[in-house]
Amino acid sequence: PGTIHSPLVLDQLRCNGVLEGIRICRNGFPNRILFQEFRQRYEILCPNAIPREFMDGKAAAKRMIQDLELDENLYRIGLTKVFFRSGVLGHLEEERDLKLTDIMTQLQTLCRGALARKNYQRRIQQLNAIRVIQRNGRALLKIRNWKWWRLFTKIKPLLQVTRQEEELKQKQEEMNRLKTEMASRVIQAQEMEEKLQLVQQERSVLNDRLIHFNEVLGEYEEKSHRMQKRNDELESILQDMEQRLQEAADQLNTSNKDQREYNQHLRDTTKRLEDEEQNRQKLQLERMQSEGKIKNLENLVATLQNELLKGQKEHTVLYDKFQDIVVDRQKEEEKLKNLLK
Repeated sequence: PGTIHSPLVLDQLRCNGVLEGIRICRNGFPNRILFQEFRQRYEILCPNAIPREFMDGKAAAKRMIQDLELDENLYRIGLTKVFFRSGVLGHLEEERDLKLTDIMTQLQTLCRGALARKNYQRRIQQLNAIRVIQRNGRALLKIRNWKWWRLFTKIKPLLQVTRQEEELKQKQEEMNRLKTEMASRVIQAQEMEEKLQLVQQERSVLNDRLIHFNEVLGEYEEKSHRMQKRNDELESILQDMEQRLQEAADQLNTSNKDQREYNQHLRDTTKRLEDEEQNRQKLQLERMQSEGKIKNLENLVATLQNELLKGQKEHTVLYDKFQDIVVDRQKEEEKLKNLLK
């Protein structure tokens, strides 16, 4: 219990069709998107790949994919959609989010710069106006008690020449304004004329494309007729295939019955394997315990052997000392005998 028998698990996954489903999903193209939607969402990643004039959705998608440098094994182009392998659209979405983040950052930078420059210009204008007012105020304070200035302020409203000069100045300003307005109107008229020429050119291009579209439509109608004929042939083939499919279904039912018997046998085998695994683990535990006891006994034997060797060495030393004592005693006895003689 608690262990995984890898070959058995792989065999079960293979019999249930899980591995085959994973393989089909990897080899297939589960993600799909329409040409127009693909162009609208991901044109931001390749802005220079598609010209400004009208272009067919399929051709635009091909150009975008070429500019994005996608591997040919990662996509397929159908009649109305682009098909991608798993994970490709997610990668494109991440690149699109990064591009949008970059664009919004640049836009915020430009807006903040424009606001800062506008605020700076406004402060400069206010500062200049304050300086002009201060300069005029200081000048007025200097000349307000000057007699000639008082005389000038009293005579100036009475002078007809001054009024005529002011009227002439106003008319001159009005004339300049009208000239400026006339020049701007002329420029606007030229721009409108250029736009009209562009519209006429685009209209001519659209007419040519409409003619081409009608020709293509005729070809498609002819192809549709041939496809209808082919469809009838495929219908007959489909009926034959359905009959064969029914026969295959009958065979599949028989195979399912065999599969159920095999699954029952597999469960019995699995149960036996689990019982054997339990017995094996029990025997392994007993073997480990026996090995521990044997190891302890071996350690004890080694300790006893060491003590025995140590005792033998001590016995040898003591025996040598005893022999030396006996020899010394014999020598002493011989000396004593010699003295007694």
